[in-house]
Amino acid sequence: GIAINCVQYSPFRRNVAAAAGEESIVQLFDTVKGSEPISQFKQHKGSVTGLAFSPVNELLLCTAGLDRHILFFDVQANKLVKSLSCE
Repeated sequence: GIAINCVQYSPFRRNVAAAAGEESIVQLFDTVKGSEPISQFKQHKGSVTGLAFSPVNELLLCTAGLDRHILFFDVQANKLVKSLSCE
């Protein structure tokens, strides 16, 4: 299987967790409803090495990867809202 590098629960929605790993996909799960992801973000071009939900904005998830990008996602609208390149 594919290695998982990071997991984080939402501080606002206790049943929502984000996970990411070697395959460069960030997945959101509802841990009460089941094991299938409720959404996926595929914008990274390399392994995702870190992620964090914002402690003040319940909609914001930040991720970092070996592609040298920091990406910000709106988890309610399921879309990328900002990308920072760390070249």
